[in-house]
Amino acid sequence: MGIFRICAAESTRFPDIGRTFFETGPRVMSEQMISVIKRGEAAGDLSVDQPRIAAVQFFLLCRGPFFYPVLFQVMEGVGQSQRMRGMAEGLRTFSARYGTPAFTARMETALEALVQS
Repeated sequence: MGIFRICAAESTRFPDIGRTFFETGPRVMSEQMISVIKRGEAAGDLSVDQPRIAAVQFFLLCRGPFFYPVLFQVMEGVGQSQRMRGMAEGLRTFSARYGTPAFTARMETALEALVQS
């Protein structure tokens, strides 16, 4: 979070800092997620017309309800169970939008087990 704050704050004065952070972090993660999405489509689990947008949406959903409170230091940290519940809700939302009914049912079963652990 500290590196994110520094890069966001200093990218106006030092554009290369923001560009480098983006190219080596968010862009790499998005490209990897696009690959995962395409494999999900090939397997018949997902139906995504714009994989790049879906990848960005996935990562925004993963931030969950805690990103801004932690970013602005309203919260000091997030416990494991909070993270798991937040992640599960993000995955449910993504699955509801892009998953086939069979995939969504399998995802729900897996998420229930994850949240219970």
